[in-house]
Formats: sequence, C-alpha cells, structure tokens
Amino acid sequence: MNKQVKSLSKKNHKSTNTFKSNTESDKNKKVIITDWYYMTPFEVNAKMIADRLRIQGFREIELWEAMNILQIELADKRTVDFEPLGYSFKEPSDVYFIKNRNIKTIFAVTLEKGTVDLFKPVLKILLEEWNGFLCADSADFKPIYEKIDI
Repeated sequence: MNKQVKSLSKKNHKSTNTFKSNTESDKNKKVIITDWYYMTPFEVNAKMIADRLRIQGFREIELWEAMNILQIELADKRTVDFEPLGYSFKEPSDVYFIKNRNIKTIFAVTLEKGTVDLFKPVLKILLEEWNGFLCADSADFKPIYEKIDI
C-alpha cells in the first residue's frame, strides 16, 4: 500500500487528495482520489472480503489482516483501498442514517476519480454477499449505489 493508514471521519476529510504516480509514463500525471464508504448490516472484515473475491477469481489482492486493510487491483491496474472506519460520525443526521439502516460495518473506500464503473464487479460481489451499499463521503452520503444499481 503506497500511502499511510489514516483515520477518516466524515466532513473533515475532503475528496481532493492528489498523489503522483511513481511510474515513468505517469510521472507528471496527477491522480485524484475520491472517498466513499462501504456500509453493511453484517459484521464483515477485510479477510472475509479478500476470501470472497479470490473465490470469484480476483487475484490482485493485498490484505493486511492485522490492520483489517485491503487493496484490490482493478482491471486497468488502478487500485481500490478498504480501511475500517469506526462510528466516528457525530452529526445527528449521519447517526440516524447509519442506525436506520442497521449498519454494523463501515469501510472507508478510496477510489481514483472515474473508476466507480470499473469497481462495480467487485461491488456486485460485496452486495450479493453482505448487502449494504457504497455511498459518497458527502453531507447526504449521495450518490448511493445499492444492489439494484449494479
């Protein structure tokens, strides 16, 4: 994983992080990272996700089991990171949103801008196995991708 593990909390973490690639061909190309959440009403950890994806044929997976962190390489070689996120939401509307959906597990998901469609095969597997949804790190959590959207 090429970036430090960070503590995320809604509304104090902006989706405007930029990183420079280390490859020669991308040396001057800025990468814009967007922040999302995968929320599910099930108790899920990174190892469970990695195991399910491997069963489905995904091979480019890095798992840091002790930290409950997962990195998945997409078809175009870009990566998606999953980091566990505790219930650090303080806004009453955020707490209501989470409690109303009986959310038990939240992962912060970082995607390179424009890769949501490439991520959909992975998301489909997660939603079929553990339900839940992918939502943006925004004031109203929108857009929200559920099973019917994939």
